[in-house]
Amino acid sequence: MHKKILSKAATVPLAILSFVSTLLAFIDPPFKTIILLVILAYSLIHICISLIKYLTLKDISLNIEGSIFTIESGDIFEQDHYKVIAFNEYFDTLVDGDIISPSSLNGVYINKFYSGQSLSGLNKRIENDINLKVVGENENRKKGKKIKYELGSTFKDGEYLLVAFTKFNKGNEARLKLSELTICLIKFWDEVNRLYEGKTVSLPLLGSGLTRHSDFQASDQELIEILLWTFKISKIKFKHPNRVKLILPESKLKEINLYKLKEMEE
Repeated sequence: MHKKILSKAATVPLAILSFVSTLLAFIDPPFKTIILLVILAYSLIHICISLIKYLTLKDISLNIEGSIFTIESGDIFEQDHYKVIAFNEYFDTLVDGDIISPSSLNGVYINKFYSGQSLSGLNKRIENDINLKVVGENENRKKGKKIKYELGSTFKDGEYLLVAFTKFNKGNEARLKLSELTICLIKFWDEVNRLYEGKTVSLPLLGSGLTRHSDFQASDQELIEILLWTFKISKIKFKHPNRVKLILPESKLKEINLYKLKEMEE
């Protein structure tokens, strides 16, 4: 990876050297040395600046099939336009530390905007949404809702897009297989295409945090690459100035190799 960074950083100096080398044949020897030293000094400075720039990126904008996809730090609740919040396959709304953790984005969202009668209203609107595909009913479930929805199904709640993202086992643990993750994301992008009205959509890193991966292990870097790949093959297109924004905590963003993600444009 560092070889690729160095190669890109050296592109401009090498181009200049190639151009100047054809002119050196017509220049007196004393001046050749001076010119070469100047070019060498410029090249070293340019490469150093480029390397520092590449290795200290704090955000990045990718052009994915004509759509702008940015990755930056921030608070998902402070973003403009549509914000994505991941729910489980039941669209549960019970924040009790068992079904939904109060510290999760799902829990924070419900506690921030809903309580009492208003929560009942949200549950009713989800239940009555004819665009949500029901895939089964779990009559034996003791806590939470019983109706299960297709992974990737998305409910629009004002400025928020609530997505059925994880399956729940009998112990109310969120789990996903790799095949389920990719199918879910492809379905999710189709749903966004139906709902986003050409506006910017901000989302957290889906699949990170409390989600347990049943048959694979993936770092946050790899989860982002899967997210970008599914977006790339989807039908959705964002027109400038609107875009997709992946919003990460600053501490998590520091662990991501943003330069490597640039290769997803290719």
